Amino acid sequence: MPCEEINKNYKNCFPGIILSAIIFSLLFLSAYTESYTVTLYASKNQQPITPIIMSASDPSAEIRFDPQTYRFFVERGIGPGYRFNTTIELYNVTNLFAWQIRVYFNNTLLNATNVYYHPDEPIHKVNHIEVAPIIKNDYNETHGYVQHAISAIYPDYVNVTADDYPLGVGICIIEFEVLMKPSTGKTSESKLTLDNSDTCLRKDPGTIIPCTKENGLYRLISANIRVPIDYPTIQEAIDAANPNEVVFVYNGSYNENVVINKTLMLIGQDANTVIVNGTNDTAINISSVNNAIVDGFTITSANYGIYAYNCRNLTVSGNFIIGNTYGIYTHCYAEAGMISYCDNGLITRNK
Repeated sequence: MPCEEINKNYKNCFPGIILSAIIFSLLFLSAYTESYTVTLYASKNQQPITPIIMSASDPSAEIRFDPQTYRFFVERGIGPGYRFNTTIELYNVTNLFAWQIRVYFNNTLLNATNVYYHPDEPIHKVNHIEVAPIIKNDYNETHGYVQHAISAIYPDYVNVTADDYPLGVGICIIEFEVLMKPSTGKTSESKLTLDNSDTCLRKDPGTIIPCTKENGLYRLISANIRVPIDYPTIQEAIDAANPNEVVFVYNGSYNENVVINKTLMLIGQDANTVIVNGTNDTAINISSVNNAIVDGFTITSANYGIYAYNCRNLTVSGNFIIGNTYGIYTHCYAEAGMISYCDNGLITRNK
C-alpha cells in the first residue's frame, strides 16, 4: 500500500514517469515481559523500464542493519531517555531506482525521535525526488512506525555493487529513544527481524526478486554479577557465573590472569579505565568456549593479551590491547579425530 501511494504521488508530480520503490516493512513479535522482541527492517526494489537492461537480481543482494546487534548495558548508564542510531544498508544491488522503508517498533520499549537520509545515500548522486519522512509513535497501543523513501527521476538509476561498495552503503538512519530498562540480571531484547513476508525486493510492482535478509537485534542488558560489588576479582566473578550470564567490571585496575571457560559476556565499564594487568603471563585466556564476548577493557603488561583456543563465535571488541608481547593470539590446528578451531572473525574494533 505505501509503495502504491508513493508511486501515485510521483506520477502526479512527473507525468509519464513510471516508478518502482522499495518496500521496507516490519512485523513485531512481542509480549510485554522482561524479554522483548522488536522487529525492524527492510527491502528493496528495481525499475522495470526499457531501454534500461535489468540484470537478474542476485541473491547475494542484501538489506541489513549496521551493526547487526545493538548491545547496551544498564551499568554503562543506559536507560530511559538514552538515544541511539540504527543504520539501514544496501549491499550488492544493481539498477536501483527507488527505495522506501517502513519500520515498525514496540512503542512500549522504544520511541522513534528522528529519521533521515544517510550521508552516503546513493540516489542523491542522480536526479531524484525526496520524500518527507513519517514518524508515528502512536500507531496503536503497542506499536509505532517510521517511514522514509526516495526515488530517482527516470531514466536515472544507481548501482550499489560489491566492487564499488564492498561493505555496502548506508541509505537511512533512524534514531530511537529508550523508554525502559530491565531489572537486575534481566535483558530487554528487541529482535530486529527483516526475514518476513513483508520484506521484499521488487523488480517491478508485481515481481518479487530473491535477496538475502539479515536480521538485527537490539538488547539492553542488566548484569548478573558486578565486580567488585558482588565479587572482588574478575576471576571469582567468572567462577561464580552461570553460562550465558553477564559479568560487568567497574572502573579500576585488576592484576589478574583471567580464564574464561564458559559462555558469558565479560564487559568493562569503560575501556579507558578498566585495566587488566596480565603481570607478564596471559591476561585473558579463553578456552573451548562458544559465543563468549569480551568488551570494554585495557589489556596490558602481559605475554599474551588475549589467548583464545578452540573457540567459536568469539567476539572481542571495544578494547585497548596495548603493551603486551602478543596482543591477540588464536590457536588453530587439526588433530587426529577432531578439528580444533578458533573463529576469530568477530575479533574487531580493538586498538
